[in-house]
Amino acid sequence: MNTKIKVVALATLIITLGASAKAEGFLRPSILFVSPGMAGASDATGESLAFGTRFGAQAEHELSIEGNWVQWDEKTSYAGFAVSGSLKYAPYLANYRYYFGQKDSPVRLYFGPSAGIAITKVSVTATGPGVNVAAGGSTTSAAYGGTAGLVIRLAEKVDLDVGYRYLYVKGSNVSVAGVTAQLDDAKANVLYAGVSFRF
Repeated sequence: MNTKIKVVALATLIITLGASAKAEGFLRPSILFVSPGMAGASDATGESLAFGTRFGAQAEHELSIEGNWVQWDEKTSYAGFAVSGSLKYAPYLANYRYYFGQKDSPVRLYFGPSAGIAITKVSVTATGPGVNVAAGGSTTSAAYGGTAGLVIRLAEKVDLDVGYRYLYVKGSNVSVAGVTAQLDDAKANVLYAGVSFRF
C-alpha cells in the first residue's frame, strides 16, 4: 500500500476512534528547533501542527497526524563557484503517545513512535565569474522517529507541551535542472514547544 494512502487511512482511523469512543480531541501548534546531523547543514527553526485524539481510562493513549515545516541551509564552494542550497523538509507523521500518570495530573510524561512521509524541496544556487544559476526539485521519502516529553496543564482544556524528537528521513533521488542527485539520509534532533487545545 502506498505510504500516502497509509497516512490518510490512519487519519481516518483517528477521527473514527475519537467519535466512537467519545474521546477527547485536540489541536496542537508548536515551534521547532532543529539540529541536523549532517555535515555543513545549519541549525534551523520551524513549525508544526498536530490534530488527534486521546482515549483510555486516564486518557493515556494519543493518536495524531502532524505536519512539520523546516528549512535547512548548506553552503560550500566547488571549482571556484560559490554554491548554496536549501532543503525544505515537510514531514507528515502519524504519531502514537503513551502518557504516564492520572488524567488530571498537573504534569504528565509521555513517549512514543512516529512514522510517515517527508516531502523535500531542494533549491540550489551557484555564482561565480559570469555565472548565476538557480535550480530546484522535490522528492518524497519515508520518515520516522521517536518522541519523549511532558505536558504541563495551564488550564482545564489547555496544556503546554515540550519535548524532544529524533527524526530520520530516508535518502532518495531528486532531479535538479535535469540532473539526478542522491539525497543522503537526513537525521535530526528536534526540540519543540507547543500548546494543546483540547475539546
